Amino acid sequence: MKRLLYRTPLGGRLRPRAAVLLYHRVAEPASDPHGQAVRPDTFESHLEMLRREYHVAALPDLIGKRYQDRTVAVSFDDGYADNLTAAAPAAARLGVPITVFVTVQPVLDGQPFPWDEREEHGRPLTVEELRRLAALPGVAVGAHTMTHPRLSSIPLEDQRREMTESRSRLAELTGRPVDLLAYPFGKPGDVGPETPRLAAEAGYRAAFLSQAGRIVRSSPRYLLPRLSVHDWPAEALAGKLNAVFDPGQDGKDIKDLNDLKDINDIEVTVL
Repeated sequence: MKRLLYRTPLGGRLRPRAAVLLYHRVAEPASDPHGQAVRPDTFESHLEMLRREYHVAALPDLIGKRYQDRTVAVSFDDGYADNLTAAAPAAARLGVPITVFVTVQPVLDGQPFPWDEREEHGRPLTVEELRRLAALPGVAVGAHTMTHPRLSSIPLEDQRREMTESRSRLAELTGRPVDLLAYPFGKPGDVGPETPRLAAEAGYRAAFLSQAGRIVRSSPRYLLPRLSVHDWPAEALAGKLNAVFDPGQDGKDIKDLNDLKDINDIEVTVL
């Protein structure tokens, strides 16, 4: 094992560049207080735009493999039932692979996600639905911990358990290896200094934030960025993606992951 201190200079454009999109739901609920839902027709327009304007790849293929410049991958967090009933069919029709990061305990319990308990805006996948989703061509399943805690706020042993148990339970439920992780909440402050090391020790190949940024070859594998997507017109999503690939080109200061000083100096054990 060796310990690496991730510091990456940003002098000039770095190639090839990739970006990961973060969705939660494909649905049209009566209300959406958390801004998680993207309407089905909007989602399809997003995918059509991605196929037309960028190189689309499966998220696992960004890890340790070659990819073209301006590659985009699509991911979902939490594990809502409409990921199976709405998102996966649309993605399959348009030839776009997706990765779904699943919070395990609500699936096992058949209970709403904690933030949906009062409103009942959506429900998690059932165990059977999770199995069906994981068996679909073009769909990968990753872990989003057991109970969706803010990892920086809980003891290291609890962090370890959340990441280790979610990986093993998902592999058991789906019959497929699980080696990608998305941190709950996913902003830099939600990830503790030791969290990336624990993710590596738990056996994950990579872990993702919900902080906008581009991915380059030298990006920290356990602190990879994603752009959170809302119910935007496709052209608005394209503008945000272009700003991620070329920070400052549209006058907005969307930072590359390696600009984030609070995570730039985190040491990660590489196995």
